[in-house]
Amino acid sequence: MEHSKHDVEYVDINLLSVPPTHARKHSPQQIAKLTKSILTNGFLGVLVADEQNQVRAGVACLKVLKELGYQNAPVIRPESLSEAQLRAFALAHNRIAEDGRR
Repeated sequence: MEHSKHDVEYVDINLLSVPPTHARKHSPQQIAKLTKSILTNGFLGVLVADEQNQVRAGVACLKVLKELGYQNAPVIRPESLSEAQLRAFALAHNRIAEDGRR
């Protein structure tokens, strides 16, 4: 299976949004842990966003980055994925995070 290479671009954080269909809520404890990690280590990940700048994976990170006053965020855009594949990816990404808490 061949994997696509995705370029990282830095996007003005105020241009990024959360899709209206995003249902996952993060607890205050999760946000606090993520905030502490970013303050300690910096943000070492990327957000996954579509062409409309809607974040499909990394919504909690976006929230924390905004709260911490970041101006830009690293973003990849998986242009090779269809809308259905992008939704499936976001669900799988969230499921992995939930499974890690068990």
